Amino acid sequence: FLHNLEMKKDFYTDKIEQANKFFSKFNRNKMYRDMKREYYFKAKVGEGKFGQVILAERLSDRKLLAIKAVQKGTQSIEEYKINRWEADIFRMLQNVNHPNIIKCVDFYEYEFQIFFVYEFIASGDLRKISKELKLFPQYYTINTILKLSMQMIEGMKELHRFGVIHRDIKTTNMMVDIETSSEQNNFLNSGFETDLSNIGSGKIKIIDFGLSRVLGKYEYSNDPYGSLCFKAPELIEHLPYDFKVDIWAIGVTIYYLVYKELPYEKGTKEEIKYNIVHENVPFHRNSFINNFNYYDETVKLDNINTNELKSSILFSLLRDCLEKNPEIRLSIEQLSDKYTNLIKSIP
Repeated sequence: FLHNLEMKKDFYTDKIEQANKFFSKFNRNKMYRDMKREYYFKAKVGEGKFGQVILAERLSDRKLLAIKAVQKGTQSIEEYKINRWEADIFRMLQNVNHPNIIKCVDFYEYEFQIFFVYEFIASGDLRKISKELKLFPQYYTINTILKLSMQMIEGMKELHRFGVIHRDIKTTNMMVDIETSSEQNNFLNSGFETDLSNIGSGKIKIIDFGLSRVLGKYEYSNDPYGSLCFKAPELIEHLPYDFKVDIWAIGVTIYYLVYKELPYEKGTKEEIKYNIVHENVPFHRNSFINNFNYYDETVKLDNINTNELKSSILFSLLRDCLEKNPEIRLSIEQLSDKYTNLIKSIP
């Protein structure tokens, strides 16, 4: 009778609660969408604690997209809470169009499953790309590191602007979108390789909001989430924390780009925790950081070599992000303002 306006039926219930329940189910079923009519599932491309990632083709335009599938039936109360956070944040980010945040395309929820549809990035995450760049040192330059670092900061600035604290920033949650003409078409070909010559135009895309939540401007959290080697000292010590844990994790990620290793990854879990809280960040000279001069904004550009200036700015950025005291650690807005201006000053 839904399609025939001339046909009318009356329904009666004993209680108003029964009527409300009926219309709730009626409206939910009326909005039901079958994913299999809209997407063709091609292959599983990843799996994590909270679900698996499937490469799918949207039937309307044959565009490749990534679908995160989460099972609801076997969840603990904690896992259910996390998935509700992710669903809420996903819906919020569907209205956000930022070049450094993965595009949230569509959302489906059924009785036993949730599906998050994201744009698909074929080239891979930051850890994969940085490993491949070792073989092509001509592309692995301080300019590339500074550019990718600033994109991480700008993407995080947008998330924090919406009150979203990520809480799981790491190299594998930073995709690098490197354009090639046949990238999507050839992804499933075993011979597919990323063209790293275009890394200079690559774009960072922050992904995976499974541990994210919305936090008020002056609110703190106590939830013990995050990946150990990327956790800020205040997280390790189970202290109340805010958005600045994301700044620390960005610092660890940039450190990996510079040194191809994490600052605190050796030893047992307890040793790593102790070192994060108590030991100085292990800086050492390499081709990207050839001096340990914290950038002084009073230095005249005439008296400093361009490469030394870039090295000094990169070292200063790492120091600011990896400040152990969260009261002193810069906010994302302060980082963005400071280093956008510094990099513009490079002759």
